[in-house]
Amino acid sequence: MLTKTQLKSVEDNWNLAQWPDGPAYAYAKVMHSRPHQFYRDRVRHLGLHGKSVLEAGCGTGTWCFALLSAFDKVSGIDYTQERIDVANWFKKRFRLKEPSFTQGDVRALPYPRSSFDAVFCSSVLIGALEIDKVYGEIYRVLKPRGIAYIELNGLGYGYSLYRETGLRHAIGGGVVYNSLCLRALSKIIPKIRPGGAGNAAALASNDPASAVLKAIGADAEAVAAASEIEALGEDYPAMLLNDLREIAEGKKDRFSQPSTGRAYDPKELEAAAKHAGFKRFEWSHEGWLSLQPKGIVRKGPSAVAPPFSQPTFEGHLRRFETLSWK
Repeated sequence: MLTKTQLKSVEDNWNLAQWPDGPAYAYAKVMHSRPHQFYRDRVRHLGLHGKSVLEAGCGTGTWCFALLSAFDKVSGIDYTQERIDVANWFKKRFRLKEPSFTQGDVRALPYPRSSFDAVFCSSVLIGALEIDKVYGEIYRVLKPRGIAYIELNGLGYGYSLYRETGLRHAIGGGVVYNSLCLRALSKIIPKIRPGGAGNAAALASNDPASAVLKAIGADAEAVAAASEIEALGEDYPAMLLNDLREIAEGKKDRFSQPSTGRAYDPKELEAAAKHAGFKRFEWSHEGWLSLQPKGIVRKGPSAVAPPFSQPTFEGHLRRFETLSWK
């Protein structure tokens, strides 16, 4: 827990007049554009507390320093050593003994079983990480009855980027494409690969991918996902049709996944949580979950710590958060 003196030191040194050079410092500058009070209020609204917490994917430590207001011991781990170096730089600047920061992989956490009362993970699983491995590791390091908080981007995040221009537009298109493929189209691969019931039809047709899927009897979710990709325009309809044909020809075993990450939906996270062994799962829009006494969960926005973005974009979930109980 932060003393009044420590809290003042953090707040006085939170947002710098001049920042050191480097991408990790640039990342920290964006995070520190919101006051430390904002993050503390968010932690207070969320309601997690206890003796020990791990932030999985801590970046430059922004949330770790806020979690000190609710936990005695805070640990942070991040894959990028440069971000860990900046987190320790701030820790020294704030004159704090906590948190402890470690470079490592959230898929192979370097902590013993049952180490933490809670695990906090915000906007980390946005890439191609194996979500089952991440949930399994989080489950392993949690104490019995421990709680995992995971916040992620939904499909609306991808669409919001796609409506922009430049690099963010391309990233957004990749996110939408990856998400729809992984969520709805991967399950049709056995049907269209060599030897599958729909292989011949997939090879023979020159129709759009959505029409091919409908013709081979793919379910409504897969057909709708293909139609949604085709509605993106640009190169995405041709990319989808090419993927479909190459899978049918046996040249590949998955749809293309550009290196721009993907989005999730709550059902995918609930399935991963249950597979890992978690007994209870709750979700709501980003910034809305609030853990109350006796395990009651309220869902609604905080009056003092608003979410980072609107909960939906063009009818798609933009950001959401989850709680899972061991």
